[in-house]
Amino acid sequence: MKTIDEKEKKLNDILNQLKNLEILKLNEITELEKLENQKNQLEIEKEELQNKYKSLEQENENLKRKFEE
Repeated sequence: MKTIDEKEKKLNDILNQLKNLEILKLNEITELEKLENQKNQLEIEKEELQNKYKSLEQENENLKRKFEE
């Protein structure tokens, strides 16, 4: 009888460990999704800033030309 109880306890322990692993995995996936979204947002902001910088450079060049005339 003792061996059956021991086996049942071990099985329950392993089941609990598996459940915990599954929860951890889900949390990691959620965290990765958040990081991916943040990365995408930062890339969009970077592109916007680069475009703005180029525009300001062009404007600066135009103003320099006008000033030299």
